[in-house]
Amino acid sequence: MPAAGQRTRKSDPLSNRSHGTTRLSPPLSVDTIIIDAIAKGTFAKLPTRSFAMPVMPYGVSTHRASFAATMNAGGRAFEDFWLAVIDVLVARGFDRFYLMSGHGGNSSFLVNIVKYAGERHRRIFCATAYLHTSGRIGAEALDKYRTSKIGGMGHACELETSYLLHLRPDLCKMERVVDETDFAATPDYYMDWIEGGALVANPPWDDDTATGAYGAGSHATAEKGHLWLEAAIQEKADHVEQIQEQHERREERRKEGYGLWGKFKPG
Repeated sequence: MPAAGQRTRKSDPLSNRSHGTTRLSPPLSVDTIIIDAIAKGTFAKLPTRSFAMPVMPYGVSTHRASFAATMNAGGRAFEDFWLAVIDVLVARGFDRFYLMSGHGGNSSFLVNIVKYAGERHRRIFCATAYLHTSGRIGAEALDKYRTSKIGGMGHACELETSYLLHLRPDLCKMERVVDETDFAATPDYYMDWIEGGALVANPPWDDDTATGAYGAGSHATAEKGHLWLEAAIQEKADHVEQIQEQHERREERRKEGYGLWGKFKPG
């Protein structure tokens, strides 16, 4: 919600950010730092079209046994919490929401939240997306600047390490980087930032990494981090504009009595 002294229009999409504290070793706040920078950059780009809420530093991990430092919200608790947040905001007149995630473990649960929220509140437009830097704009930037092969981006990888080298170089110890790209891949199940293949599974993290990393962190540079951050912000800003358009066009249809909206009083 806005801090004291700040105001936001209820027609602006609220960007709610979440991540997960799941690191084998410090810093534990990598995902938080990255998604916070992306969301703040998006708000700075669209100050009259959006408002960014504070980042939630806890998310969902299904690999707790592999990471002693994991602070896990639990999938159902995570869903219930964000549904409650949306309920409260809708009751106060907000009708556009974008749930951004900096942590892959949140993704499937955010999809559930969006589905529940859309069914519960028929006059809102609530959306999410897979991880940052992974949509139409982000994927193009990844392909353009990456030097690692498929499998080089996942966790403490070329991408995340590049972001941190740009945003918080003081937290990076490149002399300790270990590339881990020996994932047990098959054509329809493999690891990369934009996960591919038809299969969805959740085997133990320990099967594919000896150190906890997934990917090629040695390929990371601060310049790549800067370029990817710009692309991620552009991508999120584009999503915000689409959320605005989606809500406006759908409200016009409802008011015109489109389909069943003409037979029942909108609620």
